[in-house]
Amino acid sequence: MAPNTTSNRSLLNRRSITTSSTSTRSLLSQKILYFKTGAPSPSKPILPTTTHTSPSPYRQQSSTSPRRFLYGRKKLLHACILYAIASCILLFFIILSISFYNVSKSADPCFVAQNSLDNLAALLSVKRKITFTDSITRGNIGNERSDIDGNGWVKGDDVEVNGNQLDDLDMSNNDADEDGEEGQQKHVGHVASLSLSSSSLEFKAELPKIIHQQWKDERIPQKFMKWRTKWLKLYPEPEYKHVLWTDQTGRDLIEKSYPWFLKIYDGYEHNINRADAARYFILHHYGGIYADLDYEPMINFYEYLPKNQVGLIESPYYWNEKTQNSLMSSPKNDPFWKDLFIVLEKNSKLDDILVMTGPSLVDDAIEFSSQPTYVLPCENFHRVPIGEYSDAAITTVVGREVQFRVKPFSKQCGVYKDERCHFGKHHNTVTYRNVIGKLV
Repeated sequence: MAPNTTSNRSLLNRRSITTSSTSTRSLLSQKILYFKTGAPSPSKPILPTTTHTSPSPYRQQSSTSPRRFLYGRKKLLHACILYAIASCILLFFIILSISFYNVSKSADPCFVAQNSLDNLAALLSVKRKITFTDSITRGNIGNERSDIDGNGWVKGDDVEVNGNQLDDLDMSNNDADEDGEEGQQKHVGHVASLSLSSSSLEFKAELPKIIHQQWKDERIPQKFMKWRTKWLKLYPEPEYKHVLWTDQTGRDLIEKSYPWFLKIYDGYEHNINRADAARYFILHHYGGIYADLDYEPMINFYEYLPKNQVGLIESPYYWNEKTQNSLMSSPKNDPFWKDLFIVLEKNSKLDDILVMTGPSLVDDAIEFSSQPTYVLPCENFHRVPIGEYSDAAITTVVGREVQFRVKPFSKQCGVYKDERCHFGKHHNTVTYRNVIGKLV
């Protein structure tokens, strides 16, 4: 058995040497061939087709195999996620930068307040020259009239010159009574009950201490009571008179003292138009301070209001309007309102609610009138309620949050967080449109 074993081993060695020499010759031949043709030489010989090698699973799969396809989709998904995260971080820093930029454009509110106080003192030393334009016409806007009396009113039996004085109103003081069914309360203060009496139309350069507010009836919703209570506390009776005007008492005033406007007033499609219009006639007829129920006084700012001309609050939303009608003050019978009535009648034929009776109407009247008006600085009277979501309508919140956080402004009125020289807050709980954008 030993010789055979030795013989077998020798045979295997000779076969191994033969195979090795064959592989070497094959590799050398291939290198010579590649050298002549200019192709790169392989690092390993190409084995004969008769050589049996173990199959490789990777060589049998094509480039479009499911495994490779899923791997590519996973990489794409990871890239998209990283891109989204980077975009959000970049957007956050952009918004933060714009916010800091807008805050830097906000003037010092105490400096603005002192400057406004100095301007008001200077205005008191200047005697106003009262002039009247073509006033209170019906369908003849801008025409010359020969039937206008010395006070700028249209003469004729169909237009009453007499009006009501607040002292002659039947005032009834009511305490707050809760209504559990609707979550409302009766107003705290007075309801205007009109009684016609003789009144002079003479302009008086003084600001009556009367606080006018409006609601559709005598039952003020609970959410407004916290702000109305502050008016009563900061402007106590009997020094100040508080009057709540309802839809009915507002119409009574127009019917008895401004009958030329009653047809237009009743013809408005939306109740917000009537509410807007009534406040202008109220201030002309009685003078005083008008404030929306969602306007919250922080201090008694009577000394910061003009005494001899109309005061209008500056709007922080200047891309919509320059002023707003949420807070206004006026002497009694200020001729500015008669110019506004002309624009009010003219704009009654339009469709835009803001231009018909809202803040844009006030801007048009300021431009039309030759009478002076004073703009109450928004840094003190109308800062932007950024971050306040509970009281305002969703359309208002989205609009102001987007505008003031992603858009740079040349002027910023300030925000609620800065309490310095902050006279009042307009919470914007009431909007001209509901959630779906329909007029209310």
